[in-house]
Amino acid sequence: MIASGRQRTAWAALINAFAALNPDLTVVANEFQQEDCKRQFAVRMGREPGDLAFWFAGARLREMVGKGLSFPVRPA
Repeated sequence: MIASGRQRTAWAALINAFAALNPDLTVVANEFQQEDCKRQFAVRMGREPGDLAFWFAGARLREMVGKGLSFPVRPA
């Protein structure tokens, strides 16, 4: 999802830090316009699940959890 200003900078820093700490992994960050993401979220998750997805809490994410396509991140 495309964020603005500080959010975008914070996400980029987080992604870059993770990539630097894990040079053996290929990190691919995808951004989507909010309305496109809303319409295509369920289809995309079922077809191309990623390792990590950011989404605002709500019905769409709950649906993906119910289908076993998404799980909450919990500290170890």
